[in-house]
Amino acid sequence: MSYRVDGLVIASASLSEQLMRKNVPEILPVVLINYHVQSDRFCSIGSDELRNGRLVADRLWGQGCRHFYCFSGPDNMPSSTERLRGFRQRLRELGSEEPVWSYGSYTYDSGLERMEHELPGLPEDRSGIFCGNDLIAVGVLRECERLGVSVPGKVSVVGFDDLLLSARTRPALTTIRQDRLELGKSGYYTLHSLLSHVSISKTLLRPQLMVRSSTARVCS
Repeated sequence: MSYRVDGLVIASASLSEQLMRKNVPEILPVVLINYHVQSDRFCSIGSDELRNGRLVADRLWGQGCRHFYCFSGPDNMPSSTERLRGFRQRLRELGSEEPVWSYGSYTYDSGLERMEHELPGLPEDRSGIFCGNDLIAVGVLRECERLGVSVPGKVSVVGFDDLLLSARTRPALTTIRQDRLELGKSGYYTLHSLLSHVSISKTLLRPQLMVRSSTARVCS
């Protein structure tokens, strides 16, 4: 690193820990947004991913779903693995069967393909699908529409991120909202604290569930 800087705020989930250790001087304060590294060298700020997964499990269970799927993001990203872990953990506590789960890309096509793959084995009872992000969820909704699967009648779908498009899907998508403004502010204040020699290791922001039509309870 050839530039003179006092500290770094890194907001990229795709950077590897190895790359950061190699290129960031040890004396430089570093704040990671939405990426956690088990190291005293880096301070992380992000959503409480374990809680996110548990929150979605409670929502789907409470709406009458008894069969569950998780179409997660890449398996090399802590956010993906922690959300899935929280989801499975809470379902076990509720007495549910193990969900069908898979890792994949955070893309619309990933949602299409995984829904197409799982659809032939979909149980008669109502199922709940937790998607790793809103793009995956939109792909799932599109495939359900194409094949005539009722949402939320047959399948309830939850996304993650609360992108602008999530309120405009058919039906509107229930999702976990990440407050990007709050993440940015927290990153700034945390770096300021580190530069003032105040030790901070990890900050978790509470998730917010944006409830919309894709998880509405269906009257029998």
